This record gives sequence, structure tokens and C-alpha cells, in this order.
Amino acid sequence: MSDWRFHLMTLPDRVWVDRDLPLQDAKVITPLSGPASVSGRLPLGYRGIETPDKKRALVEWGSAIVAEQEGRDPVFGIVDELSTDGDWLNVGAGGFTSYPQGMPWTGPQLSSTKIDPLDVVRAIWERLQSYDSGDLGVVVDAVKSGTFLGKPEGKDLTAAKARQAYMQEQLDYTKEQAEGDAQLVEQYATKALTAAGLPKGWAVDSSAVRPVWG
Repeated sequence: MSDWRFHLMTLPDRVWVDRDLPLQDAKVITPLSGPASVSGRLPLGYRGIETPDKKRALVEWGSAIVAEQEGRDPVFGIVDELSTDGDWLNVGAGGFTSYPQGMPWTGPQLSSTKIDPLDVVRAIWERLQSYDSGDLGVVVDAVKSGTFLGKPEGKDLTAAKARQAYMQEQLDYTKEQAEGDAQLVEQYATKALTAAGLPKGWAVDSSAVRPVWG
């Protein structure tokens, strides 16, 4: 088989920038279980390589390296590491499955007592690719694993949650009632001051008439 050839493209628009990338000391790793990776070094000048519309082409999370070798499937890596070392630029790129690592879940709560783990994977990728400039074109197969995540909660937990909901309901009712009582007191006080010919903002105590502000 021939040596690896490398190509550089931009993401997410997938514009080819260099179809013969001179990646030196290159390593292409395709583990059985885990993301593939492509790494190596480029002449330092490649840090400033541009797209046809004059934008920087080699940027972390904004470009990809594709490795090809005769007789093998291409290996795709998203550039996730760039560092300088003298006159060289160290480059690292991870496969598609490394992309979600460390990304927070920002969608609605995903909760179920009986859900296929591959449905969770599909939901994650759908959410990640819904972001602006986040569509990588990843399509997750519709296959099912045949196993399920989650289990029904026990009776004790169900009872505790019901009790918590009841206590919160009582607390909300008490707060609402107290706010209503306070409004009634204010209304009666205003009427009493008006009847006595005093402006709003004054209060009467047992010793004198005094202004109350605040």
C-alpha cells in the first residue's frame, strides 16, 4: 500500500484548501473503539494559509484534515490542536466522535425510564448540529441497540416527590395569601389617612402624627 496523503478543508462549509498537505512525521490512528486521529507537523508558514475568500483556513474547530491511503477508507479528523515548535506547527485532529466530548447539553431535559442508548446518541448529535455553524453533516444510523437505559422510580421516591410537591403548593398558597392581606391593609390605611385629611405616606401612632417614608 502507498503512503498516506493528506488534504485540508474548512468547516463547516467543506471548502478544499490544500489537496496535497505536506504533513511531516504524520501519524494516523484508527482504534477499534474510539475516535480516529491524525497528527503531525507543518512548516510554520502554514499558520497563515488562507481560503479562496481570504480567511484563515487552518484553525482549531474550523478546519479538517483528511488522510487517504490506497486500499483503505479515508480518515477524517477535525483540527483540535495547533501549537508552534520553532519553525514548525504541530497539528492534531480528532475523528467525528471526539467532537461531542466536553460539550454541555443545552437542550430540554432528556429523561426517560426506558430509552435506547442509541436514541440518546442521536439526540446529542441532533442538538450539537443545530447550533450556528455546527452542522458537520453527521448522520447517525437508525439502528437500535436492543437495550434500555433508566428504570422506574421506587415507591419511597414517588411518595417523597409527592410530599415535596404538596409542601411547595402550601408554601405558594401561604405566600399568595400573605401578599393579599398586605394589599388589604394598605388599602384600609390609605382610606383612613384620607378620612383624617392626612397625605399618603403618613402614619398615626399613640404619641404623635409622624411621616413614614420608604
